[in-house]
Amino acid sequence: MQTFFEGYGLVTKLQISGCGSTDVGYMSMNPGVEEKSLLEVDREKELLRENSDLQWRLACAQDKLQKYKTENAFFLLFCEANATNITKLLNQYPDFSSFNDYLTKTGLATDISSRQTITVLVVDNGNISLLSGKSDAAIKKILSVHVILDYYDVKKFENLPNKTALVTTLYQSSGQATGQQGFLNVTDVSSGSVAIGSAEKGASLGANLVKSIASQPYNVSVLQISTVIIPLGIDNTTSKNSTSPSPASSPKKSPSPKKSPPSDSPSPSKSPGSPPVPSDAPVADSPAHDSPSEGTTLQLSLFVMFIIVSSTLWLISTI
Repeated sequence: MQTFFEGYGLVTKLQISGCGSTDVGYMSMNPGVEEKSLLEVDREKELLRENSDLQWRLACAQDKLQKYKTENAFFLLFCEANATNITKLLNQYPDFSSFNDYLTKTGLATDISSRQTITVLVVDNGNISLLSGKSDAAIKKILSVHVILDYYDVKKFENLPNKTALVTTLYQSSGQATGQQGFLNVTDVSSGSVAIGSAEKGASLGANLVKSIASQPYNVSVLQISTVIIPLGIDNTTSKNSTSPSPASSPKKSPSPKKSPPSDSPSPSKSPGSPPVPSDAPVADSPAHDSPSEGTTLQLSLFVMFIIVSSTLWLISTI
């Protein structure tokens, strides 16, 4: 008997002699081992297929990620290419050097350059003196009002649908504006004349549209106006000036009504005939009118008691 491994099973070779012939046979010594080996091979094949599938999916995901990065980079480059450097633009116009310096000093130039659609209302060096002496914070607020968050050129201002429009400025988006400080009132006052001012209540249209300085249609427009627009209360100086006249005028008016009653008080005979006086007249006249009213009340009470007694006697008599 000879034993050896063949394939996946343990088999035995039997040699029978004596009959003039040799018969060789094979039989499995352990069938369970062979089936287990086949299952492991199938499982290994499945794992290989799953691994290949996962590698393919990972390659696809990496490819999509690379495409997204490429598209995003292109978009960023496109935005940078279309972004306007307001400082570089205004450097080409020396008449607005002071306005440009204020934009750089306050850091507002960076906010403006990051916008895609914007209109800047600039003031030349000869009419920007209203900003002198103010703090950088106040100047930034004021100049933020000169930046409209939309594209407007001269033609668009001169052809407003209702001859007037309320436009939103960069100051409104800062979250610091109160009331209508962050808006501008643009009005076509006459043919070819456009007035601009703060939309805050009580403000006037103090600036006029002069001309267009530069424009990139539907993205950036730079327009010159005649003077600086300072909304009421946008800085401490403006708020104090706007609120101080009211307290000063009120004390002057308050003494006048207080002086008039003493002149009328010596003549008590006139007070009963003048009921509109609400201050001291009723207090002074109340004692004089109390005595007649008390007598009348006493008479009425006696009369009522008489009626009650009479009624009671009448009821008793009827019973």
